[in-house]
Amino acid sequence: MKWLNRCSQRRAYNCTSFKELLRHFQIERPRIVGRPKPALRHEGTRTAASTAQACLRKRVSLKSLVRDLRLHARICAGAVGQLAVLPRWQARVTTMSERESHIQHLFAAELQFRLASAVRLAVTGNRQPLDLPIEWTHGQHRVRYEEIALRQDQADYAAFLLQRSATLTMAVAIKDAIEAVAPGLPKAVRKAKNDVDRAIRDVIQAVEPKPWKSSDNDVVTAYHIARLIRNAYSHAPFAPTWMIHAELQDKVFAIPGVIELRTTGLHQTAFDWRHYGGPLALFRLCRFVRTEILNDQPAPRKVVPISGRMIYQQGDLILEKVDAIPPNAVPVEDRKRPDGGIDLGGGHVLYPGEKE
Repeated sequence: MKWLNRCSQRRAYNCTSFKELLRHFQIERPRIVGRPKPALRHEGTRTAASTAQACLRKRVSLKSLVRDLRLHARICAGAVGQLAVLPRWQARVTTMSERESHIQHLFAAELQFRLASAVRLAVTGNRQPLDLPIEWTHGQHRVRYEEIALRQDQADYAAFLLQRSATLTMAVAIKDAIEAVAPGLPKAVRKAKNDVDRAIRDVIQAVEPKPWKSSDNDVVTAYHIARLIRNAYSHAPFAPTWMIHAELQDKVFAIPGVIELRTTGLHQTAFDWRHYGGPLALFRLCRFVRTEILNDQPAPRKVVPISGRMIYQQGDLILEKVDAIPPNAVPVEDRKRPDGGIDLGGGHVLYPGEKE
């Protein structure tokens, strides 16, 4: 356990997690399975002693934990282009570089956001695809379906919070990835009083080898936005609030075609996705950091079959194409615009397609 904890600056194991590691790999405890021959005990010569020690070593059953773990890591590394689903203590002993580790963290954050978005869409459409067991036991605890089952209103609220927590996960993954490549960034932000962008740029220029162009402002922008979103959640995760330092107020942080955050008037106001372009903007930023800053080369995407339901979403407005009007549909007034669009309210406009 001592040597495994020295693989990183942070302690990876305590007594409980180390025992779980031993149980997972079925590591046998060292034990003596034999004794030296009696005749050797009475011989005082050095040759007899060395012979006894060699005999004892042959009969001692030992396993090298580090060797077995390294072998397991090499086997897992064979799945090129796939996200390794490993427990935290197994991921610690792999030989991947820090850059590759953060690439996986960013991709995992993207997957969590995609799953949370799918769950929220299903719950909103009263088609919750997930269920819970009639009875669930784990260790000494046991719960029944009525204790953990979700009502529709509870599922709606939980799905909203799940998507928000995915937002926080992406922000933290972006921030940690950039800090890992340029470790001096947090210190530069803390010490900067007047021109924080200049201080960060100085740190970026000092990084060797440079994974990006030192004159590129995208790294600074991505770091600022991710850090501000993380700070908004840090003190009140269920009611995030913008906490923007004076040197970052009244500024515009933007990556063209990806994300834009204007900090004017945001300090101590309620967090809103629309302040930086919506949840998809942060999703695009997470992918931008992974592919453009960390230079990840993603594998070709596999074709995912389209489901039978044709769903379109614009902001929080969800539209589904149906063959027949449902019996419980509520009619609304048709408000046509001069340009031919239909005003749906809330800033949403529906335009007929070319084939309609």
